Amino acid sequence: MYRTLIAAAAVAAMALGTANVSQAQAAQGNPMIGTWTSALNPGTRAIIYVTLTIEPNGQLRERLMNRQGVFYDLLGAYQFDRATSTFDYVFTDYSPKQLCSPLGCQPAPVPPGQLNIPGRSLVTFPNPIFMVGRSTDGTVMNWLRAN
Repeated sequence: MYRTLIAAAAVAAMALGTANVSQAQAAQGNPMIGTWTSALNPGTRAIIYVTLTIEPNGQLRERLMNRQGVFYDLLGAYQFDRATSTFDYVFTDYSPKQLCSPLGCQPAPVPPGQLNIPGRSLVTFPNPIFMVGRSTDGTVMNWLRAN
């Protein structure tokens, strides 16, 4: 499975988490703040939609969802250096912890190779609603702002 900060699409709401800080004010200090969408394997039956929510308090969430609507969230923290456009991140948790069906619930598998492994991406913003992330492993992801 892939290991990159910047993954793919579905719409999610962003909680700013800081009193009296508007999204526009937060974006002035960090253009990454907000919700971004992209896709892995676009145009195939194996498409994965990813929504990346970046909060001004240093927290992030990445939701990966398949065509059937099955998803999991990776939760973690980040630091963004605007001077070098460097985005450092680590996912430390995931959810859901259980997969349930009419037959009952069972523990969800831990996302492979994605927890507690620091990552780094260089990001550029060709315009306010488009972000390009280049991971140190060479992966390039294009992101559209969802909010």
